[in-house]
Amino acid sequence: MPKNKKICYIENNDVVNINNFEKLFILFNEFLCTIKLHYLMTNKYIIHTSINNLYNNLLSLIHKFFEEYIILYKTNMPSTINNITINLSYNNNSNNELIPYIINFRNNIKHYYDNKEDNNIGINIILNDIMYLINKFIYIITLE
Repeated sequence: MPKNKKICYIENNDVVNINNFEKLFILFNEFLCTIKLHYLMTNKYIIHTSINNLYNNLLSLIHKFFEEYIILYKTNMPSTINNITINLSYNNNSNNELIPYIINFRNNIKHYYDNKEDNNIGINIILNDIMYLINKFIYIITLE
């Protein structure tokens, strides 16, 4: 991962013709792909199992999140989605960059969560659960 890699652009309004659904889709899928790549490439057992648990738990929460999101914002859903780009990279020394990457993802989720106009309980609960899983993962990894 590049040192200054920013996960997606959830707070970036410079991108024209992209709505919140696409931003969230990119944000979550880029994160899932990146941690899965780390899972496949790591040779440390604690990191391997922790990433696997994080990935599996996040996958089900992200499915629930998009189900809630689609139900809640059905009228704002795009009719077509074209040319979505998900950025992935990995290098052998990237274990030191995994934690900052995950913290950046958590901050993006928190940014989205804090700046929502509505207070949909279902989405809030899912976002809280996602942040809990990430905090738990960071705690376990830093114990290593």
